Amino acid sequence: MKRLRPLLLLLLAVTLRADEVPDADKLARFRAAREALRADDAERAGDLVNNFRTRYGRDPLAGDLLADLGLRRAARGWRSGEALEYELAAAALREFGRVFRRHPRSAEVHLALAELALIGPEADSDTARNEARLARSAEPSAAQLERLDRLDVRLAMVPGSASDPVAVALEFERRWPNSLLIAGIRFDRATVAFRRGDFAEAARLWEDLADVQPGDALAPAALRRAGEAWMQLEERDALKRAETLFGSSLTMAQTKRDRLAARVLRCRAQLRLGVPGVVLPELDALLELPLPGEQASEVRTLRIQALLELSGDDRERLPELRLALREARGEDGRDPALRTPLLVLSAEAVRRSGAPGRERDYLSLAVAGASGAARDRWFFRGGFQLAADFEREGRWRDAADAYQYLSEAGGPLGTEAAARRSRLRLERFLWEPDATAVFTAPPPVADE
Repeated sequence: MKRLRPLLLLLLAVTLRADEVPDADKLARFRAAREALRADDAERAGDLVNNFRTRYGRDPLAGDLLADLGLRRAARGWRSGEALEYELAAAALREFGRVFRRHPRSAEVHLALAELALIGPEADSDTARNEARLARSAEPSAAQLERLDRLDVRLAMVPGSASDPVAVALEFERRWPNSLLIAGIRFDRATVAFRRGDFAEAARLWEDLADVQPGDALAPAALRRAGEAWMQLEERDALKRAETLFGSSLTMAQTKRDRLAARVLRCRAQLRLGVPGVVLPELDALLELPLPGEQASEVRTLRIQALLELSGDDRERLPELRLALREARGEDGRDPALRTPLLVLSAEAVRRSGAPGRERDYLSLAVAGASGAARDRWFFRGGFQLAADFEREGRWRDAADAYQYLSEAGGPLGTEAAARRSRLRLERFLWEPDATAVFTAPPPVADE
C-alpha cells in the first residue's frame, strides 16, 4: 500500500491539473478579449470574442463578451455617426438576445437595443418600444429603470404617439428629481413647445436650462435653440435676443462643432438685423474652414444674402453676387432644402440687375417646386414676391391664386396669405367659383 501511495498522489495531481487547465485557458482567453475591447481594437476584439464563443458556446462569460462587443460598437457609432457601426452593434446585441436569454445582463442589452433603434440612422420606434418592454421584464437595475423612463419621453415625442410627451417628461422629473438626465428631459420639453409653435415658451425653457445647469454639456445647444426660437417671432427685439444668445453659446461652447454652429447662427441673426457689412467678413472666414457639407452650403447661402443686401447700395457688388449664385447653384442646387432659397435669391439678384421677367421665372420655379419641409420661410418669401408682382401688373386673378397656393401650406404665414387673398377678392370683386391654384413651372432659366 505504501508503494501505491506515490502513484495515487501522482494520478490525483494530474487529474487536478487537467481540471484546472481548461479554466486557466478560458480565463486567459476571456482577459485577452476584454483587453482588446478596452483598447478599442475592433478587428482583434471581434476575432477574440468569436473564438471564445466557438470554444465555450453558451458560457455566461461568452455572453459578457458579446454584450461588451455590441456596446463598444454602439459607442463607436455614436462618436463617428457611421451607419455601419450601428448595424454591427445591433447585430451583436441581437445575437446576445437570441442565445443568452436568461443572462444577468439581458436588461442592459435590450435597453441598448431600444436606444439604438430610436437614435440610429433609421429610427424605428416600434422596435424601440418592443426592446424597452423586454428590458423592463428582465429585472433592470435602478439605473436602467431611469434610462428606460428617459426612453419613454423620447418615444412619446415620436409623431403619432398616444402619450403626451410633456406629461411623460414631468413624470420623469417627479420620479427622478436628482437625475443627471434632467437636462435632457427639459431640453425635450422645450423641443415639444417649439414643434407646437409656442416659440416664446420654448425659448424660455431652453434659457432656463442653460441658466440652471450652465455646466451641462447641453447648455450651449440649449442657448442656440433658444435663439432659433426667438428668430421665429420675426420681431427686431426677438432677433436681437437671438443674436445675444448665439454669442453666449459661442462663449460657452467646448467643442469645435458647437462653436461653428453658434458662429453660423449668429451670422444668420445679424443678417436678419440688417448688418450685412458686419457679417460678410465672418462668412468669408468660415468658408476658409473645413466645414461639413450642410454647414458649408448654409454659409454659402448666407454669403449670397449678404452680397445681395450690400448690392442695394453698391452695384459694383453685382458681378460678385452673380458669381456666388452660379457657384452655389452648381454645388447646392440639387439639394431640395437649398433649391428654394437659391432660386428666391436669384430672383432678387436679377431684379437688382433690371430683368423683371427673369425674376418671375425664378420665383415661379421656387414656389412651384417647393414641397414638404421645403415650404419654409423662403417658400413664402418667394410666393409673396410673386403675388406682389402680379398685383403691380393688375393680374388680380393670378395674384389671388398665388395667395391661395401659399395659404394651403398652413402656419402663420399661410394665414397671412389667406387674409391677403380675401382682401384682394373683396377689393377686386373676384367672386366667381375658385379655380385650383396650381403653378406650372417655366423652363429652367439660364445662369446669369
